[in-house]
Amino acid sequence: MCCPIFYLLLVLVSRSKSEYDAMMIKFYGRVESQLPSTSGSLMAKDTCVTKCLDDKECVLAYMDTAGYCLNYKFSSFNESTSLLEVPKSDGLMVAVKTNEMVCPTGSYLDIKMAYVDRRNDANYPFEWVKNENGWTIKCTCPAPGMIFKRSETMTVCVKRYDFKGTNNDARKYCEDQGLKMVGVANQAELDALTCGIGRELWVDGTTSCITACSPGDYTFQDGGLTTSMSGVTVKYDTYRTYCLYALNGFVWANSCDQTNKADGSVLCGFALPV
Repeated sequence: MCCPIFYLLLVLVSRSKSEYDAMMIKFYGRVESQLPSTSGSLMAKDTCVTKCLDDKECVLAYMDTAGYCLNYKFSSFNESTSLLEVPKSDGLMVAVKTNEMVCPTGSYLDIKMAYVDRRNDANYPFEWVKNENGWTIKCTCPAPGMIFKRSETMTVCVKRYDFKGTNNDARKYCEDQGLKMVGVANQAELDALTCGIGRELWVDGTTSCITACSPGDYTFQDGGLTTSMSGVTVKYDTYRTYCLYALNGFVWANSCDQTNKADGSVLCGFALPV
């Protein structure tokens, strides 16, 4: 059944043929406490919308009649942000990316808008939350946090924190913030977390193996967030190969009592709701 046509509502359908086909729902509205003219770029409305549609991480385009455009990535919404209905005379328009739209039976404000967080191909679903005046959105894993899908029932949000100390100290640092020190599940995660950074990163993973250990010899204490290291090469600093840190696309094993370098860090994180 086709949606009722509202004078505020236009739909631009993506030409993409992928599993995550998207459309942009365009209507008169504004992002709370922000105007495109304050930090946006001059751009035609159609170009502004298409730019967001073609950007896998963009979820919202925001425009005004002066020709200014702002595009928002889902990961930029680190606080709850409101999208408000405005009259046409305000000259403000938004376009929301969605791959799931439920037709309203009454007001267009009853439209359900949902999409997925496509960072690192996690495709973690989210939905705009309807309220009295429009919708709100908040990213559950905002940047600089990174999201990884580890199984059909496990998606994690992880973040590097500056930290200097031993592996055990690093674990306690994460726990003091209500998080877990998280391990690296595969090479793709390892590359995303370490390539081009050049700083030691304590990660979860311990073993009683003394020498010539393999990834399968390691166990994890992050509450089930990590269960294995698929295809990851483990290198060794010393014969005391008990704990792990990541650096430059490799996982390195060293003594748990070893203090990392002054510019070191630790990987903390949590499981996102299923």
